[in-house]
Amino acid sequence: MKESAFTTKIFYRFFFPAVAASVCLGLANLADALCVGMVMGESALAAISLVSPIFMVFNVLHMGMAVGGSVIFAQLMGSGKVKQAVDVFHQMLLLALMVSVVLAVLGEVFVEPLIRLLGADPSQGDVYVMTRAYAVRLLAATPLFFLNMLFYYFLRCDDGERRASVGLAVSNLLDVALSFVFVLGFGMGINGAVYSTIVGVGAAVLIYLPHFFQKPNILSLGLPRPNLKVMFQCYRTGFSSSSQYIWQFLFFLVINNLLISRHGESGLAVFNVVLNISYLVVGLFDGVAATIQPLAATFHGERNRKAERDTLHLALKWGGILGLLLLAAVALLAPQIARLFGLSEDMVAMGALALRLYCVGGIGAGASLLLSAYWQSIGKEFQTMVLTFLRSFAVYLALAVPLSMGPLSFFWLVYPANEYLSLIIIGMWRMLAIKKGELMMADLDETPIFHRMLQQDTKELSGLLEECEEFCGMQGASMQQTFFVTMAMEEMSQAIFTHAQESGRQDIYMQITLFQSEPGVFDLHIRDNAMAFDPFSLRTHRITEADNEEMAMDSMGVLMVKKKAKEFYYRHFQGFNTLLVRI
Repeated sequence: MKESAFTTKIFYRFFFPAVAASVCLGLANLADALCVGMVMGESALAAISLVSPIFMVFNVLHMGMAVGGSVIFAQLMGSGKVKQAVDVFHQMLLLALMVSVVLAVLGEVFVEPLIRLLGADPSQGDVYVMTRAYAVRLLAATPLFFLNMLFYYFLRCDDGERRASVGLAVSNLLDVALSFVFVLGFGMGINGAVYSTIVGVGAAVLIYLPHFFQKPNILSLGLPRPNLKVMFQCYRTGFSSSSQYIWQFLFFLVINNLLISRHGESGLAVFNVVLNISYLVVGLFDGVAATIQPLAATFHGERNRKAERDTLHLALKWGGILGLLLLAAVALLAPQIARLFGLSEDMVAMGALALRLYCVGGIGAGASLLLSAYWQSIGKEFQTMVLTFLRSFAVYLALAVPLSMGPLSFFWLVYPANEYLSLIIIGMWRMLAIKKGELMMADLDETPIFHRMLQQDTKELSGLLEECEEFCGMQGASMQQTFFVTMAMEEMSQAIFTHAQESGRQDIYMQITLFQSEPGVFDLHIRDNAMAFDPFSLRTHRITEADNEEMAMDSMGVLMVKKKAKEFYYRHFQGFNTLLVRI
């Protein structure tokens, strides 16, 4: 029996649907540019590039709400605080609706100055017309984009990862299909591209909705009284990674204008091709990151440090393998990809060079995204924010501006240089900060934790209880509290193993974590691989004369634990039973 038995199985339950859904998202993001590029050429690619900062604004807001809220939700669920977790979702839902409606109204009213700010100008002719048409329709659908991401991330933390992944995948495959139908089939041009995106997002929201009305799901729809403290806490957590879209927005404002002024539509079109391929690559790594976030946050709430680290190691392993395969394919097919996007023959070689240099930096980008997701999930948002700022703006812009002044072929060196230099800087900063003791972050290493794996073995359980008594004594627990903690551990373990034996299950094992969550309060977390079973609901029936002696004794023990526990909570999560007893 390996310590990582639970972590590995739960990881793969999240991993495959998350990666599949995120790759579909990447395909949908590049489908618009691909279709309009094939039909309308470099002018359409330039227009889509000019509109891309609007998506950045959307992302910095709704991703901050969705990711931050879902991380806090998972941490609270891992700590057994269900009501607070549900309130977090309701607060984020209210915030998403308010912000998205305001953005939609303001965007429609001020669309002209907005697209001029983005770099569009009436003198550009078709580029200006297409940019305005795309922006108007995109802004009108703002609330759908916010609900889409909010529902997706929260469902993944509420045992709804399959529905979430199906919703995102169907949404984006529908976007891809409709892009070809509307743009290539019906000749709707830039309007067809934006309509396909809106229809796809709307379909995802409809797929997610039934989750909120099904039992035993925790989440439900509701609009609460605003709690600014909760909203701020959640958004602050999410902003550490979503801030990248602010920096990308500012970066694109500068670079779009520089490229179109110094290298014309062709230079901006090549940049847009690389940008759209990056959606696919980043989508792959985002899928792996989406696996990290609910798991690491849940393990963080349970104080399971090893499971946190195992989650990161698995993510880096599979992210590296899949990332290398995808990047190698892009580099090999770079000229064909450039032609497919509608670049002229004169620019195909330049497009291929840009794509291959992007691929050189791709693994660095993936490592940054995975580390950022991990740090964010375990309460180290500041590290995520620093790395995000470096690679999305500071280092990126410092390299891009001077490179854009020279030959266009030199500009593409910005991709590998930015990614690896950013990782070097964050690594050196962390080493210096740790050495000086200045890295002030939430670190669970200071919390003494009792963590063991247990199989169905009476002798093993007896030894475990002795270790538990010793641990409680070292934490200053009274004899009475130590007795109740060990009794809870023994009774819950026996109840789980007995039920598994009665069900005919073999090879049952459990993961036990015990720590002092606050002075005088011990949290006992038990996760097992038996069939769904809540000891408190199934073993606490009223004892009658008809019950045999063994059943009566078992029930009395569970009843005693229930009576003495300050709080208790059961959840069947990702195919495993998770139990919390607070004493």
